[in-house]
This record gives sequence, C-alpha cells and structure tokens, in this order.
Amino acid sequence: RATANVRTHQPGLSVRIHPDSPEEFLLEVCHLIRLGTGFPAVHNDRTGSAMLLAAGLSPADARDWNNCGCVVPHFRKVGEWTAAANINLASALEYALNDGRGRLDGEQRGLPTGDPASFQTFQQVKEAFYAQLAYLIRQTVIATVIAQDVHAQLAPRPFMSTLVDGCLAKGKDLARGGAFYNVGPVLTGIGVADVANSLAAVERLVFEAKSVTLGELCEALDRNWEGYEAIRASAIKCPKYGNDDDSVDRFAVELSNFYHDEIRKYKDWHGQPFNSAFMGISNYIPAGAVVGATPDGRLAGTPLTEGCSPHCGTDVTSPTAAMRSVAKISHESHSGGTLLNIKLSPDALKTDRDLRNLAAMIRGYFELGAFHVQFNVVSPETLRDAQRHPENYQDLLVRVAGYSTRFVTLSREVQDAILARTTYETL
Repeated sequence: RATANVRTHQPGLSVRIHPDSPEEFLLEVCHLIRLGTGFPAVHNDRTGSAMLLAAGLSPADARDWNNCGCVVPHFRKVGEWTAAANINLASALEYALNDGRGRLDGEQRGLPTGDPASFQTFQQVKEAFYAQLAYLIRQTVIATVIAQDVHAQLAPRPFMSTLVDGCLAKGKDLARGGAFYNVGPVLTGIGVADVANSLAAVERLVFEAKSVTLGELCEALDRNWEGYEAIRASAIKCPKYGNDDDSVDRFAVELSNFYHDEIRKYKDWHGQPFNSAFMGISNYIPAGAVVGATPDGRLAGTPLTEGCSPHCGTDVTSPTAAMRSVAKISHESHSGGTLLNIKLSPDALKTDRDLRNLAAMIRGYFELGAFHVQFNVVSPETLRDAQRHPENYQDLLVRVAGYSTRFVTLSREVQDAILARTTYETL
C-alpha cells in the first residue's frame, strides 16, 4: 500500500507467493499491479527455495531467501557473483549457420563447424549450434575465473565482508571466499525465444516443407532478407514460442536443459560449480545489435528477447498460453533466476473479477513450477504519447526487465522495445 501511495521507482518491491499465501494478500498484489507502476515483481516461493537447494544451500537457509537485483533468489550468507557474465545465445546460432563467423563483420569468433549449405539433416544444424554454444560457455568461464582471481588479489571487499555471514568468522575477505556459501557465478543466457523460434523455422522451412535450402536461407540472412521477402514472410509465419505450441516450445526446453548442464560442468575460482540464469536488465538490446538477421524473420541489429519471455509481438494467443510456454522450462535448474515480462492493457484489469482472474492466473503459472512474472499495465497509446510529449509524463513508471523506472528517462531504443511487447486486452 505504501508503494501504491508513493509511486516511486525505488526501492524495488518483490513478493513471494506460496500455495498457502492468503488470497487477500494476492489480491492486494493484483491491486498494485493494476496501478501500472510495474510493481511488484511476483516470485514463486517454492521454486525460489528449490533453486537455492540446487545451488547447495541447506533446506533451512534455502527457505529464507529474498530477491536480489533483478530476479535472483539470494540469501544473506551467500557471496557475490550473482550475475557474472552474459552469453549471447543468438550469436551461437549465428556462428553455427556461418561456420563460426559473425554475420555483420565476418570475424571468426566461434568454432569452424562447417559450411551450413553442406548440412544434410536438421540434427547437423543442432549439433553445430550446441557445439558453438558449448564453446562460448567455456570461453566465458575462463574469462570469469580470471576476473575472480584478479578481484581476490586486487579488489578486496572490506565493508561488504562485514555484512555477509561467514567472513568475520573465517577471517577472510568476501572476494577470497569468506562467505558462508560461495555459490558459483551466474552466467545469463540472452535470446532463448530467438533461438527456439529460429530452430523451429529452420526445421519447418528447410527440412519439412523443403521450400528453401539451408544455403538459400543463409544467403537471405546475409542480405538481411533484402530480396528474400517471400522467405522472410514464411519464416515469420512459422510457430513461435509463447503460444503453448510444443512444436517450438520443445526447442526452448532443450536449450534450457543443455545450457544448465553445460555450465554446471565448470567450477569457479573457489571450486564451486557455475550457475545459469535467463534474466538480464536491458542487455537484450545491445546483444541484438551485434547479431545479424535470424531465421525466425528477425532483422539484423534489432533487439533479442529478455529473460525467457516470448519475442516481442509473437505471443499472439493469450497471456495464459505465454505462461504455459515459459513454464515448460525447468526453472528450478536456473538458480540465478528466470524472468517473464507481460504487458496488459488497463482495460484487462478494470473490475474486481478481472483482479481475481489475474490472481488465479498467477497461481496457475506457479503451480506449473515457473519462478517469476512481472506486469506492465499501460496502453501503447499512452507510451507513444509519452514519447511525443515527455514533459507530460514525468511520473509514468514502467517495468523494463528486473526493475521499474520512469519511462521518459529511458533511451529511445529501450522505449521502443517496451512498446513492441504484445499488449493483452483480456486475461
């Protein structure tokens, strides 16, 4: 209620919802969501505890978690490195379809997995993609361990060490492993939906319908679809993650499982396994800027997708369908957190019945094992008018990724990315 009255973007507000949470409390949460401040972020209490159990905490400590940063389940005895590095999943696919080279600059950053025009099966495409992703993960792990070593040697944390349980008892600085739990660094994957949609398009167009060869598709990507508009139109019509369609959602599930398992193979400077996440702040925008056109119909340089949300504008069925797609991922495996953004029209939450439906939708989503959801409740017309007349909207708050802020303070690129999200008129 204080957040509803003050309506400021800081401090951030999150809630943990348990199956036994009182309905009155959840309805208060929905009342605040209806105000359109982007608050609160709503977390699944049971999944958060399961995430920390998987990261190595005791059952008692895993139950006493709080939200840290964007969507990270955290505990006072845990050390730093909750968000160590980002991995561009769409880049791995780009390298798989360009023999390890970036499509925009031709630089060899990935493995030489072969000319995609020579691939005879869809399995070869997937094998090339996962080889590239495994390589990116390994390179990121190496860089992160070096950074940890440098921090331990040159960047002690004396003040923070007084605040984290374990450091004083051990007589050891936080950067050197003084925390009671030194949970491994989190590597955040960017572009889950983009990869899932692209793999579905390659399978459908090249290997099922056979309406285009893989070589022709790669030529279209090289030219950013210019002159290949018909192929792009077909790619856009292919199934999209976020509509409760297993023909594409299965690629997101497969990617999620591989990403977690591959990252857990490695240990950090403290000897602890690395951890995975699908979250991010607004890094999906610069991540997209360095990736060329993708097989799902996306244009070169345009934003990727935040967290494990559907790609903007492609979740066209219903918010429930979007949630069901996202919930197919094993959220408890990604102890660094998972993020889902949903944008609702104010008309979708006009009545008390609408609020009860929203509460039921949140409970249903969490019963499927998902971890997090947050809502923007604002019309596209309001956002466009705020772009034209920012002086009239100094108090307009929106949810960006794991945080809320004033819409008019955001860059045009971030504003446009928020506008591009699907706006649901009904629940």
